[in-house]
Amino acid sequence: MSSVFSVRRPCSDFTDMLWRLTNRRIIIIIIIIICLANLECRNGDVKCQGPSPRRRCIRESWVCDRDDDCGNGWDEQACGQSSS
Repeated sequence: MSSVFSVRRPCSDFTDMLWRLTNRRIIIIIIIIICLANLECRNGDVKCQGPSPRRRCIRESWVCDRDDDCGNGWDEQACGQSSS
């Protein structure tokens, strides 16, 4: 009976080790995704706002250029409107 348990134990240890490594990878991937989502733009860039399929930074010169660079029209919405 003890030989059966001695054979199974290394397998469960290996499975546990793989489970811990997989969980660490998932946590690292989640952290990377969060960091990329909160990406700060470089000088001369602006971050697309709103529910954008492409939440990213674009060049300021791309705003109001009649090309939807953000994917949701954000960079073209307020073009030609004067603020009061």
